[in-house]
Amino acid sequence: MKYKYKYKEYLESSKKHLHTCECLLNSLTNKTCENRRQSLINNIHYLSGYIIEMALKYRIYRNSNYNRNSDITKFSNYNKIKHHNLKTLFDQCSASISLGNNFMKNSKWSIEERYKVNKKFSLEEVNIFFIDAKKCYKECACY
Repeated sequence: MKYKYKYKEYLESSKKHLHTCECLLNSLTNKTCENRRQSLINNIHYLSGYIIEMALKYRIYRNSNYNRNSDITKFSNYNKIKHHNLKTLFDQCSASISLGNNFMKNSKWSIEERYKVNKKFSLEEVNIFFIDAKKCYKECACY
């Protein structure tokens, strides 16, 4: 029998990525991680985008009063939200998420940015992105 995904799993995934990022940020002060510092910073950036994506998807289902126990693929707008485009997801939640417009102007979570092998994000810009991700998670979770 095929597993039926439920929309609450989006919020659970978002929370899992949030906790991972917190641990990675804490590990940056550890001397044994010095030679992997840039890799850890880039991974925090990558996971922060998924914190936002999963939280927004949860919020879209919640806003539509979708049955929590129904398979997410049966949702009428499933094809509009199954992608990783944060702008499209924000647009679908725009009235209910305060982070939207300003965040999207500064977001560096495009496909090109996510998968660049040699991309070097600064700790400062990743920290800002992670803080925005936490805000988005909290807004979506506390709805």
